[in-house]
Amino acid sequence: MKTLPAIKLEDVCFDYHRVGNRKQSLKNLMSLRNESFYLKKRVISDVNLQIQSGENVGLIGKNGSGKSTLLRIMAGLYPPFEGRVQVNGRISPLMDLGAGFHPELSAKDNVRLNSHLLGNINPEIPEILEWANLSGESNNPIRTFSSGMIARLAFSIATSINPEILLVDEVLSVGDEDFRKKSLKRMRDLMASDCTVVLVSHDLKLLETECSRIVWLEKGEIVMQGEPKKVLSGYLGD
Repeated sequence: MKTLPAIKLEDVCFDYHRVGNRKQSLKNLMSLRNESFYLKKRVISDVNLQIQSGENVGLIGKNGSGKSTLLRIMAGLYPPFEGRVQVNGRISPLMDLGAGFHPELSAKDNVRLNSHLLGNINPEIPEILEWANLSGESNNPIRTFSSGMIARLAFSIATSINPEILLVDEVLSVGDEDFRKKSLKRMRDLMASDCTVVLVSHDLKLLETECSRIVWLEKGEIVMQGEPKKVLSGYLGD
């Protein structure tokens, strides 16, 4: 029996829309016939990509190439304008750490809430807080936390559920040195397991050593994909 891919993208396109002329009158703004007011930019164009279960895939490209947008399409945060996205497995997204926290809720209540959103109805709250070095802060509201504390807690929650599919967007570059080392170790443990990992990072050495395949994006299109050293050589112009 053929195994279904963890993620399959077929002819996926995505457009950003933004206001064109900020000096337009309110009357023109409200007029649907004034199509020139809105500018459309295609940021993902006809992407076809399959990621197999248990595979570790890195996404590379210059800023603005569409890496983060593509990751959010995989996560279901952005619906594609065209094409089809299939996901087979439970997704845990590691993007914009702490964006889903409620500032007035305590750390332990945020752990419970965010774990439920990720499909974990019985989170090990003490263990999650301990990994983030926040055991003594469990009853304090998130609004009193530093950005580093929030990053540690968000990372601990997202990686505590043994995700089937982990989508990571540059989060290994945030926080202090101790946090980066600790989070990198946990990431490597997940990548060595049966978890499917898609990783966006500018740390090319990490992608070369930890990924089985690299996908290179430019202007929303796949330029090249395959064995890490070969793709990185093309990307760097070696």
